[in-house]
Amino acid sequence: MTNQSLSLNGQSNNYSYSYDPLNRIATSSQFNGTYAYNNRGNRLSLQSDKAREIPAGETNYTYDA
Repeated sequence: MTNQSLSLNGQSNNYSYSYDPLNRIATSSQFNGTYAYNNRGNRLSLQSDKAREIPAGETNYTYDA
């Protein structure tokens, strides 16, 4: 999916997404976000300037062995 249209309470929003060569989401216009992954394909971070939707502005992920 590269484009998405959502309607909620009469308000429509259109979002676009891009993917890296391994088909993992790379960017999202919904959160104006950029995603990073480790060499195993696990998501490491999401950086966004949509502070209202993502309070920290950046989300980091950790995984156990």
